[in-house]
Amino acid sequence: KPTLIYVNERQVGAREGWHLVPSTFMGVHLNKLGRHNGWPSFHPRVVRMWDTGTTWADLQPKREDTAWASNEHVSRLDYFWRHVQKAPKPADLLMTLGMTPEWAVAPGEPNCAHAHYGAKACHPPANLMEWRAHVRGLAQRYKGRIRYWEILNEADLGMHWSGSSAQLLAFVAAAADELKIADPSNVVIGPNVTTMGYRLLSDFIRL
Repeated sequence: KPTLIYVNERQVGAREGWHLVPSTFMGVHLNKLGRHNGWPSFHPRVVRMWDTGTTWADLQPKREDTAWASNEHVSRLDYFWRHVQKAPKPADLLMTLGMTPEWAVAPGEPNCAHAHYGAKACHPPANLMEWRAHVRGLAQRYKGRIRYWEILNEADLGMHWSGSSAQLLAFVAAAADELKIADPSNVVIGPNVTTMGYRLLSDFIRL
């Protein structure tokens, strides 16, 4: 049964009084770039990479190292980065990571419901070292170009994540570790949830 409790702002590190919202707080999705090369008139500071064909499953469809020079999805990520840099007021990319390629999933895992991102993409990887290697490769390739990184989209939805809160923590911690090693100035965000995901988020925070 849900309950409400009072939490003093000092307990969560909130600053007292009014303060400015940073420009990076406001962003947009810019889908289907390439079919168009538009840019909104209000000059967003952040463009979020989701539903852009740039998931782990897209970027590394085979166990071998990502073919950075020939993979069309890598070229797409590069295209997005160049596009936001050409804007009248250049924006940052927020790179959303996740969606496990089928080769990295433990044998016998069932297909994901509504598997828009790959038949097995919602499952945690069988070996976190392979996830680490993927994140490390991305972080090194885009060092100084991508500074904002988000781990998973709507992690409470089964189509995006089927693992436990403990597995989610290990998944996020491994990515954050690699991102910070590559560049200590990287900002790591996530996982985000929908309004149905408060229990998952609460369990994640308590771990």
